[in-house]
Amino acid sequence: MRHRQEEIAHELEKIRKRQQQLEATNDRLQEKAIDIRRSLNELSLSDAEYQQLKLTSEDDLALKDFVSVRSSWTQYRF
Repeated sequence: MRHRQEEIAHELEKIRKRQQQLEATNDRLQEKAIDIRRSLNELSLSDAEYQQLKLTSEDDLALKDFVSVRSSWTQYRF
């Protein structure tokens, strides 16, 4: 009986530690999501910025720049 209680206590401690790790990871991911939302709100490019970024390979663009170029391309296209 005592051995089983120790096993359960050990398992509960492992679960508690894992829960803390997941909560910390969740906090970091939420902070990153906020940062991404902020950066995506700032997608407008000047004509010069658009022309410069348009010359860069899509593979070499940062995600924000890629989305900015695509967003601007849609605006310039219509």
